[in-house]
Amino acid sequence: MADWAQAPSRPIPADVLRYAHDVLADDLGVPAVLKTLDTVVTRADVPAGAKFETFAFLDRVLGLDLAREVGHRHRAAT
Repeated sequence: MADWAQAPSRPIPADVLRYAHDVLADDLGVPAVLKTLDTVVTRADVPAGAKFETFAFLDRVLGLDLAREVGHRHRAAT
């Protein structure tokens, strides 16, 4: 996600956003949302900036805190 944050922002793909809204409206549909995130990672037609926006949006809904460390530098583990 941190690498995607370096790319220019792009809108969340309409099909992904529509599906996410549908499953979130259906009792939060957490397993389906997590599967959606997994699918977005591998979609070649989704640019990095859109992947970041998708993860950041759903992160805010689910409270996963995925974006918390974006922009922070960490020392490599030794």
